[in-house]
Amino acid sequence: MLQFHFIRHAQSEGNVRPDLVGGQSSHYPLTALGEAQARLVAARYAKEGLAENYKVFSSTAVRARQTAAAFCAQFDIEAELQLEPALLELSQGDWTGLLRAEVYTPLVLQQIKADAWHFSAPNGESQADVGRRFFLWLRAQTEMYGEQEMCFYVFTHGVAIKSVLRELFSFDASHTYKINIENTSITRVDYTPSTCFSLHKVNDYAHLGSK
Repeated sequence: MLQFHFIRHAQSEGNVRPDLVGGQSSHYPLTALGEAQARLVAARYAKEGLAENYKVFSSTAVRARQTAAAFCAQFDIEAELQLEPALLELSQGDWTGLLRAEVYTPLVLQQIKADAWHFSAPNGESQADVGRRFFLWLRAQTEMYGEQEMCFYVFTHGVAIKSVLRELFSFDASHTYKINIENTSITRVDYTPSTCFSLHKVNDYAHLGSK
């Protein structure tokens, strides 16, 4: 069986600017709180123990890499971290960094409501685009390791996780945005050749304590 642990990055400087359109914004580092969150999720895995056979991947965004680095430092496996652009957040294209209040006009909100799954900002991506690129990466791992026992620790992003879940399990696309994915939460998907993908848990952030 293959286990995929999708771990959202810890709080970044972009997360504390909800007035701005974020998207990939790959330059944002973690906040002081984010650094503490990254250590907490790493400590949780230290208690649970590293799988015997494993791979560690991160999107190329700074905030994901810093979260992954805390995990790798916990086990002294920094050299084993692999960076993967397919795990990046949804790109907001020309809207990246702009004020949400100016971008999300009544007309834009109406278009999103009509078909959120396929909506994209100018020169950006849709949730469908993100789900597909993430899924293609997943499929490549299952084709390479599908007969083995392997655990994948995958440091990625909130909308990316939501989008790949929809791609995998075909639930109503209008519900994708309703899935809550907290910073450093763990979402686990398992794979076997006989049953393909199964959802084990979503948005587990018990290591952060009460919020």
